[in-house]
Amino acid sequence: MSHTKRKPKKDSVLLIGDIAALDAKDFLFSVDTAIRCQGRSDYDAMPVEGKVLVTLYEVMTALEVGGAQSLLEGAVAGDVEDAKGFSRLIDARELSAVLGKISSIFPGGIVPVDQEIREGFMEKLDFSTEQFLVGIFRDWTLARESTLVNLKDYCLSKSDVLQKLINKRVRDRSEKRLDQNLSGPADLSILAYRSREAGDGLEAMLLMPNNVTKILEIVAREDSPHLPLFTSALYSITAMAAMDLVRAGSRSSTVEKVKEAINLAESLSSPRVKLWAEKSAEMLSSPNPAIALEWIGRFKF
Repeated sequence: MSHTKRKPKKDSVLLIGDIAALDAKDFLFSVDTAIRCQGRSDYDAMPVEGKVLVTLYEVMTALEVGGAQSLLEGAVAGDVEDAKGFSRLIDARELSAVLGKISSIFPGGIVPVDQEIREGFMEKLDFSTEQFLVGIFRDWTLARESTLVNLKDYCLSKSDVLQKLINKRVRDRSEKRLDQNLSGPADLSILAYRSREAGDGLEAMLLMPNNVTKILEIVAREDSPHLPLFTSALYSITAMAAMDLVRAGSRSSTVEKVKEAINLAESLSSPRVKLWAEKSAEMLSSPNPAIALEWIGRFKF
């Protein structure tokens, strides 16, 4: 019997031009998700346009979720000096000022790249410096909207380079998933949303709040061959809802979608789903930015 080599399954590709009308927050989330940096070596190989987006988006997300002190205590702080230069490059003066204030507490006004050195310095902060860092969050909230717009405008101006990077990501992911097949109608129902809502293939769709109940139904089926992937997506969506609570209170549509899924989980018999519902209810009642970031970090496509 002869065997033919399977061709990589083609993914839908996010087209930057198609999402240009989105507000800055949703636009940047979509492009950053499509690019998804895979570690330091991947970052170093990126064109500078990709580094600008990835670095500034990560730093802004850390500021948004946990403020200046949380930013400095995490691994993202190693990119603050790059972010200062990139913020000037995109003319985000308010963000540049915020990062300048943050780095001013370190000798020479430079945030150490080495996490151990940085943590050792942070452990010795006096109360007045800690309060100074707490106060910077207000500066960030004032800088947020203009910074998002500046970064979106930069991405649109460099759309040709970023589009090539996104296309490469899709090709690379397709090669890695030669033997990965979705099974069952529930899995296929998510795929149906690809061109209609997400435009970026399965990875972006799995992080879309509108799909949370469909993902929940897949996780409830113990025979699904992709349980770790879909389960980590559930926790990531809950984490995004928790971030929204920190930023905007209970008005977030993501929060509402997760609450609907928690209610649905009561009618399902899966222990895995029950555990997610319990932890998600706890997260929404008392958002924990550190745990939320950990949940998002577990999502690996």
